[in-house]
Amino acid sequence: MRRFVLIALACSLSSLSWAGGDDDFGMWVDLGAQKVLPRNFTVGAEAELRTRDTSKKVDRLSIGVDAGYKLNKYLKFGVAYSFIDSYKDGKRSKEEYEYGTENLISYRHTSSYWRPRHRLSIDVTQTVKVLRMLRISLRERYQYTHQKEVSIPRADYEINPETRDYERDDEVKLSDKVKSAKDTHLLRSRLKLELDKKACSWSPFVSVEAMNYFRQKNTVEEEGEEGEEPCERTVTKRMPLAKVRATAGTEYEINKRNSLGLAYVFTYDKQDKERFHAISLSYNIKF
Repeated sequence: MRRFVLIALACSLSSLSWAGGDDDFGMWVDLGAQKVLPRNFTVGAEAELRTRDTSKKVDRLSIGVDAGYKLNKYLKFGVAYSFIDSYKDGKRSKEEYEYGTENLISYRHTSSYWRPRHRLSIDVTQTVKVLRMLRISLRERYQYTHQKEVSIPRADYEINPETRDYERDDEVKLSDKVKSAKDTHLLRSRLKLELDKKACSWSPFVSVEAMNYFRQKNTVEEEGEEGEEPCERTVTKRMPLAKVRATAGTEYEINKRNSLGLAYVFTYDKQDKERFHAISLSYNIKF
């Protein structure tokens, strides 16, 4: 089973080099704390900040708690909750230009906004050790995310054609654009290879993760018979791929309670056709 997952994820990753889309870069900064409890239980908390647009803008802020139970050296279970607030840029649409020129005369502007999310995840991780120093783990995670409904202000603007300095000569307020609440269910499968040598403080690793929707509904248009109008129907896809993520980095153990992490993260978003590159920095404390 592990061999099959490795081959499948490797094939998915190899296709990213030619997949079309836009590239972006950001920084991920993570601060975590973990407490080891009796009977192989652990609890923890973390806070994270992510940037995008070549690290010029804050993309999201999150804070979360988690708990884990290690059944044995091969099998571990975990559960986590996170509150996430994501930022979306304002955008301009319905642009109109003066006839025969490139002079903009009117447009519609939708304001930027923050959209909160609640996320719950449950996972199981199976781990084996090879050649006494190579740890191989396969993690299967169910992730449920609830996005709250938000209202986004918008307005139409007309530009003064005489001054051409983009003064808003006329502003027409529109009703807010409402994004309805949304629930998302994902299955995240991650394969990780890590060097684990007791005499060394460094732990280099690589991982590949595939994120699949449990199901996805799409509306498609079908041609009608001769003389009939085209019709629309809803198609449900089972387990369609949402994203693929590859990570390479290392962890450095300062001492038994403190460690640092540095990694490069590459994510391909299949739905938005976007490639995202990030440098991840983390600091973890154990009590």
